Amino acid sequence: MKESSSVLRDIKLIRQAEQALEKTENFLKKIKNNKLSLTLEDGVYKINSEDMNKVAKLITDLDKSGNNLSDAMDLLKELMIYDEITHMFSRRYILNILEKEIIRSKRYDNKFSLIAFEIDNDTSALMGLGSESENLLISKVATEIRSFKRTSDSAGRTGPYTFLLVLPETKAEGAEILAKRVANDVSKKYTLGDVELDVKVNYAVIDNDQTEMHNLVDIMYLLDNKLADNRK
Repeated sequence: MKESSSVLRDIKLIRQAEQALEKTENFLKKIKNNKLSLTLEDGVYKINSEDMNKVAKLITDLDKSGNNLSDAMDLLKELMIYDEITHMFSRRYILNILEKEIIRSKRYDNKFSLIAFEIDNDTSALMGLGSESENLLISKVATEIRSFKRTSDSAGRTGPYTFLLVLPETKAEGAEILAKRVANDVSKKYTLGDVELDVKVNYAVIDNDQTEMHNLVDIMYLLDNKLADNRK
């Protein structure tokens, strides 16, 4: 289960999006119900003052409706883009960023590196913490990782205990130095309510010079294999 604060936040965002979409739907109904009468006089279509007032009102409502629809899309986008526990990008969104980086590197011959991080504790032990403590741990680890991120970098959650940093214009050597610093800093004892847990964070680094694999599936497969090789 999600933490209660995250659940309430999601419910609030969804409700706000629903309300915005409902207002847009009401506007569309108004358009259907407000039939206008046009008369042809001397080759020119004319509209009476009552119908002209209807048009003016619909134009005003159209402006409001556009804002409502925009608000709804922004709220729904926030739900889709971000992982509520880590405040990193969601798996789908970070992989979309990576795919764009792959295309950009092919087009402009740019360098980029990837760092995959993994909480390398026994999965059963992590699940045994209970959902709230487990989510708290994931949130704390993610916060530590995010603190090392440059403005140009992107961070996302790719699995229950895995995270990905996309580092544009970065070679493997630089990414390796960063990955070691992050892993050393994040691997420590965490206090989770009444429980203390020693956490080890594993990592894997690749850049687009190290491999001929230039598609998303192959790159993620390579990262997963490197993480597996580096596990304790």
